[in-house]
Amino acid sequence: MSVWITGDCHGKFTRFTRKQREKLDIKSDDYVIICGDVGLLWADDKEFQYNLEFFKTIPFTILWIAGNHDNYNMIEQYPLSDWHGGKVRQIIQDKVIYLERGQIYNIEGKTFFCLGGASSHDIEDGILDRTAPDFKEKLKSLKRLKKKRYRILNESWWSQELPSEEELTKALFTIQGIDNKVDYVITHCCSSRVEELLGCKNHDRLTDFFNYIDAFVDFKHWYFGHYHRDCELSDKKHTVVYKEFVKVD
Repeated sequence: MSVWITGDCHGKFTRFTRKQREKLDIKSDDYVIICGDVGLLWADDKEFQYNLEFFKTIPFTILWIAGNHDNYNMIEQYPLSDWHGGKVRQIIQDKVIYLERGQIYNIEGKTFFCLGGASSHDIEDGILDRTAPDFKEKLKSLKRLKKKRYRILNESWWSQELPSEEELTKALFTIQGIDNKVDYVITHCCSSRVEELLGCKNHDRLTDFFNYIDAFVDFKHWYFGHYHRDCELSDKKHTVVYKEFVKVD
């Protein structure tokens, strides 16, 4: 049994076709963890139902955390259950499993600390609320722009994209409860320190929280998505994933 890591899908799942799977030789008892922005839970429509049927045909188990482009309202509709030492939501029973924020999972004797979420940086033109009286007017005005970077509340942007202070506090207590030691860290974004190494300066309370994890938690490796690139950092302890599959040692 092996664990693989991959990055943002944004609702495009060609990397999971039979042809692509055979290239990697992923076994039926393997796990693949997607580091956020999966896009499977985006809208309850025909495409969602089609994708559910597609994932039922995949022989291995998909595990995933949320990014900033996942529908948190849909996620919360699935009940919590226990799985490998932590809380999860079974999107497809034993096939597609959502990993709750701040939980630690034991998979084949290895521990994984998981904490999804990130800030959206494609919202410079604002968050529109369809229930607002001036929604149509604002939308019409934005559509006149050549470059439009806006989102619609609860349709393409969700306020839960960043963990609450309560969620971060619980996550901190959870990892302190195992003496600040874990085998692997799985997140969507990374620490503010690592962001700067990647040339990003979009820091927020989550990336600052990850500074603590980076500095005081004893971990073997940290995997994260969000930045749309595939590379291992020079310290050999942090890997940003996008389209590639990385096999966990």
